[in-house]
Amino acid sequence: MHKNKTTLFEITCSFLLVITFSSLVLGVYCFNTLGQYISRQIDFYQEQNLKQIGKTLDSYGENIQTAQRILTGMVIEQELFQKGTGSRGQKNALYSQNIENVLRNIRRTSPIISNIFMVYEGGSYTSGSFFSKEILVQKPWYQEVFLSKENTVTIQRHKADYQAFFGEGPEVISLVKKIISPNDAKTIIGVIMVDLDVRLLEETLGSHTFDDDHLILLRSSNGELLESACGEGNYTQEDIKKVVKCLDSETGVGQGGFLKEFSLYRYGVESYDWKLEVVVSKENFRSRFLIAGGTFVGITLLTLMFSAVLSYLLARRITRPMQRLLTHMEEFSRGDFHVQAKEEGNRDILALSGGFNKMSRRIRHLMEDLRIKEHESANARLRELQAQINPHFLYNTLETIRSLALRNGVESIADIAKSMALIFRYCINSRDEVVTLREELTHVRSYINIQKIRYKNRLQVSFYVDDELLDTCIIKILIQPLVENAIYHGIDQKREGGKISIVCHKSLKGVEIAVEDNGMGMKPEVLHSLQNQLYECQGERLGESIGLKNVHSRLKLYYGRERGLHIESVYGQGTRVSFDIPLVMYSEENRRKKMQTASIFAERREDV
Repeated sequence: MHKNKTTLFEITCSFLLVITFSSLVLGVYCFNTLGQYISRQIDFYQEQNLKQIGKTLDSYGENIQTAQRILTGMVIEQELFQKGTGSRGQKNALYSQNIENVLRNIRRTSPIISNIFMVYEGGSYTSGSFFSKEILVQKPWYQEVFLSKENTVTIQRHKADYQAFFGEGPEVISLVKKIISPNDAKTIIGVIMVDLDVRLLEETLGSHTFDDDHLILLRSSNGELLESACGEGNYTQEDIKKVVKCLDSETGVGQGGFLKEFSLYRYGVESYDWKLEVVVSKENFRSRFLIAGGTFVGITLLTLMFSAVLSYLLARRITRPMQRLLTHMEEFSRGDFHVQAKEEGNRDILALSGGFNKMSRRIRHLMEDLRIKEHESANARLRELQAQINPHFLYNTLETIRSLALRNGVESIADIAKSMALIFRYCINSRDEVVTLREELTHVRSYINIQKIRYKNRLQVSFYVDDELLDTCIIKILIQPLVENAIYHGIDQKREGGKISIVCHKSLKGVEIAVEDNGMGMKPEVLHSLQNQLYECQGERLGESIGLKNVHSRLKLYYGRERGLHIESVYGQGTRVSFDIPLVMYSEENRRKKMQTASIFAERREDV
């Protein structure tokens, strides 16, 4: 699986794997930390905004409470004074003027106050220009004040028609404080009512930006909605009621229902025990988180890209000497035994380069020695085999001549002698070990001429040879032993004789040469035994079929171990013996270098 991967690739991938894994671990940690940090910052920002609004309302409330205490003190003082003296008149008129001046001053110093009213047994007063006590006392909420157990009651948003000549009057929120009799704690002698300017209250609630989608609520101690303000969410009154209902329910904010995707922040306005609440959409947090996350992912990707380039450059620097050494090794494997690696780099690379150079020189010397020894061994072996086949062939030929001479003294003996002269000259001439196919076939025809004189009409021989192959290089005396084997072991055993075909044609391996006969053939066990002797013993053991074994061994010596004889035979039908040789055309240069011809073919062998 990994055999096609380079060291550069594996080192680069290793660097990237380490960097990517570290980046992912660090990225996940930083991403979570960043999310928590953004969440805390948003919460802190919202709480600070809410706190600022709450402090402003607290400041307003404290001023109002101070004014109410002052007015209450003045009323109680007047009540005690009147009870002690029993006089009214000029002092009472002066008191009324002082009360109205105080009310006006309080209104001027606190802009959120729309108007201040004081109603009690001694009269009614206002900081404005008009006040209708009759309209005020008819209001249901005004009467409920006296039934409430609280000393200060907050009245929800309503129309202040009691302070207008015509029309409905401004919308206000009223803070009504009871005036308790100094003589009887259960007796209410009047009220001090402060109307808050709703418009200014809305501005106060909206003075700080929480988010585009938020809703801020101001509620009384008993949960009644006093005022609200929103961002760009455009909340309707129905939506606001749903929010209030959700805040008062067990579900709450951020759990489910209408406010599932919102966050809640609270602040208590201590002066009047009001509750300031803000619900903020989580979409703001998501948007900021996604922006920050996208920025982080972009930086991470850029870092990984830079890391990939840096990893490749570092890996290339590490593997470059190894790549050069690998290139030298490939050149060496292709036969360039003179290649030498440049000895540079770190200690390990120096050791590898030096070792390769020593190995290269050693193998080069060994190859030279092996080439010389192989050439000498091949020549000695060929001479030995040649010495074996020549006496064997001459013996059979002379036996033919002897048989003919004993039988009758015909003129054919002269033809036999002529053919034998050609054969002797071809065999004995050691000038050329490699000849052309044309010369080899001429030698075969000389031998066949002798055999035809012996067998006459019993022997028929046909040649099927491509003319373009006649100048192909072939080692001598390869075909004649096969023809001889076909005659003596095939045709000779048939009374009526037979036919031999010699075929030479191109094949995938070069040139295929086959000798076919229609003789007796071989039984399967005989064929199997002969094949075992050829392919297992490789011609070392001599016995019957010495010619076949000789040719088989010479083919392997010259053309390589993959070459050799291929025998096919069917008993009673005939035998086919074939072999193939490389397609190399003969030239005068090869003739002049006859001593190196064997080496030319030997270089094709796998064992060199």
